[in-house]
Amino acid sequence: MYVFKIMLTEEQSKLIKKQLIEQISRWNIDEQSKNNAKEYILKLNEKELEEFLIKNKLLKEVEKPTIEKKEKDCIFCLIIDNRIPSYKIDENETSLAVLDIKPLSRGHVIVIPKKHVSLNKIPVSSFSLAKEIAKKIKKILKPKEVSISTSLLFGHEIINIIPSYENEINERKEAKKEELEELQKLLTEKKIVKEDKKLKKTIEPKLYKFPRRIP
Repeated sequence: MYVFKIMLTEEQSKLIKKQLIEQISRWNIDEQSKNNAKEYILKLNEKELEEFLIKNKLLKEVEKPTIEKKEKDCIFCLIIDNRIPSYKIDENETSLAVLDIKPLSRGHVIVIPKKHVSLNKIPVSSFSLAKEIAKKIKKILKPKEVSISTSLLFGHEIINIIPSYENEINERKEAKKEELEELQKLLTEKKIVKEDKKLKKTIEPKLYKFPRRIP
């Protein structure tokens, strides 16, 4: 069973605020009221913004940009197109797995379908990739457990792979570049070593034993 929930990063919050402010500009009210509303939106942090969206039932409207705006507004599409840098862990034909830059816990990975998919349309192969990465996280990082859940934002559904550790509460924190690079190395190193061994086996010359020469 997969749990649907919203988990906003700082970049995602900025994009949502931009959309909300554009909507406020079209409201049929006086300019002072518009400015007050815009100022209120800008002051919200990520958690407050999530609560605001849910309370005012604006989530669906914000999460479904038009096709024309998809490339511009969807942070996940920008990651897939390499227009936003990311810390890649793995990928297959349908999906890309990267480290969350504002993780809920150490080793939080998101699997992004390469096509802009909406609710309940994630490819089966995306879940297969998520399960493989969850096993790798369990083996390498040794968490108490690893959960797999889905999130929908900007009309683009993703899969979250979230490790949980003993005596720690999952809470979003900005990850340092050094931490992300270290985790990327840990979670991809085994694959690299395996490929190196295969290459070595291919190029290593065979040694033949010749019979002892008798003068």
